Amino acid sequence: MRADFGGTVSFVSIDMGDYNADVDNIFLEVFSAANISLGYVDLLRAGSSFAMDTLSIAVGGISYAIFGTNSSDLGYIAADNLTWRTDGTVVPVPAAGVLLLTGLGALGGLAARRRKAA
Repeated sequence: MRADFGGTVSFVSIDMGDYNADVDNIFLEVFSAANISLGYVDLLRAGSSFAMDTLSIAVGGISYAIFGTNSSDLGYIAADNLTWRTDGTVVPVPAAGVLLLTGLGALGGLAARRRKAA
């Protein structure tokens, strides 16, 4: 299965299970917009388990994820609770302070020019 995201994300998580209770190898792989693999995780599930297992990857720049099973029996794999966190471009506080001081300095310079011109 494949999940495409509208933008880039920095975290993907999926709950996967097997209702046939046989041995399965489940996986999650994430890719960039250039189709470069950014991360891969898999889990060999015990044959006696009906529980859901959570697979997750945290790395920036994820455009899409592929998840499923590498096993030959595809009939009873279940996926639930696909979650993701978007990449947020945040200006760090020190840089924001420098920008604020620069802006205030420019405003002060304009005010000084107006006083001289008047």
